[in-house]
Amino acid sequence: MDIPNIDKHESSFNARFKKHKFEYTSENNRQKGYFFYLPFRDGEVTTNEFLKYLMAETIHYAISYDKRKKFCNNLTPENMSEYMSLRKEIKSLFTHTNRSGDFGELIIYLILRDFFNAPQIVNKLKLKTASNVPYHGADGLHIKFEDDNLLLFFSESKLESVEKTDNQIKKACDSTKSIILNEQVPNQTIGKRDFEINLINNHFELPNITELQKEKILNYLNPLKQESNDCKYISACLIGFNFKFYNEIKGKNNIEEIFLDNYKQIIDNSIESIKANVSNSGIQDKNLIFILLPFESIIDFRKQFLELL
Repeated sequence: MDIPNIDKHESSFNARFKKHKFEYTSENNRQKGYFFYLPFRDGEVTTNEFLKYLMAETIHYAISYDKRKKFCNNLTPENMSEYMSLRKEIKSLFTHTNRSGDFGELIIYLILRDFFNAPQIVNKLKLKTASNVPYHGADGLHIKFEDDNLLLFFSESKLESVEKTDNQIKKACDSTKSIILNEQVPNQTIGKRDFEINLINNHFELPNITELQKEKILNYLNPLKQESNDCKYISACLIGFNFKFYNEIKGKNNIEEIFLDNYKQIIDNSIESIKANVSNSGIQDKNLIFILLPFESIIDFRKQFLELL
């Protein structure tokens, strides 16, 4: 079964993301590592272009397809107030604190949607009870079909304004463990993974599919249906960190070559951290994807992102 991924913008994604040729796969083929970075242009990293790209994608991340379609069909020079209202709604959905992680959740959304071809099935951003209260649980839920299996992705974003990745990887493993192992939700009788699946049943949002297709997808998530035996759970974790070498190599003609050499050292250290934390968490046999992305400064990037909203 093919799932329509109508919001996928592969050309824009490839313009704003690059990926190190090295990829990590664990011995049991359960853990994967992908190492992204921002492109360079004329001796500088393209941070401003990346911010503009994220701004353009906020509408796909925050606003439902049906509402976007209705807006585009009705857009005329006379009703630009509707556009301003839509932008105001988007802004209200993002938190406005110095520790807001919404832009990281947007980034992992884009990577899953465009690189892994797994569209979002629940709009977690809209499930916030207030603009400054983030929804607790997985940061995102995405799906795709592969070899007659339904892959259900639970996304996590861990960003810290530090030069190492150890703490983010540990936090990602802790969060992943609680969902993948279906640990009990505090003060409730339901497991965390089951809680997320209930959200899909109650807030299913996948455009351009028939009711029959929707029913088939939900059967894969129903333990009383045979199809559920062909559902695979995958945790996808974005690890964001500060890359101190950006300022040191700025303006050099071979900036990308120097960057990749230094990045590989961080990748190697991060892989060792992934191995240790996965083992310590007891989730070696679970499907985990770790995605690294370095920033010039996460604090500065967060501030610019919120100012542009």
